[in-house]
Amino acid sequence: MFHQEPSNQEIYEFVLHQYHKLRFSPSVEVKTKQEKQNPKRKQREAIKELKRLKTSTKSQIALKLAYEEKKKVKKQKADDFKRLKQKRQFVFKQQKKKQKHRGR
Repeated sequence: MFHQEPSNQEIYEFVLHQYHKLRFSPSVEVKTKQEKQNPKRKQREAIKELKRLKTSTKSQIALKLAYEEKKKVKKQKADDFKRLKQKRQFVFKQQKKKQKHRGR
């Protein structure tokens, strides 16, 4: 009927001309065993879900947004400070190297 790897064209033609001869088996329901869940884990997940779904007021949302924005700014400042400090240390080390080789 088909080669080892049939081309798309061969499959297409087979479906067009032989579809009525194909027999499909009825679907079979598979029973899955429901795993028992640790009651403490179940309780923790329920609490986490409740916290996530908890409705908050507009003021709480505004405060949270302000907090997140402040957090971003603080992180940016810390990154800038760190970069500046590294640059200063690099320049200092370069000067120190030049001083060592000054007499040569």
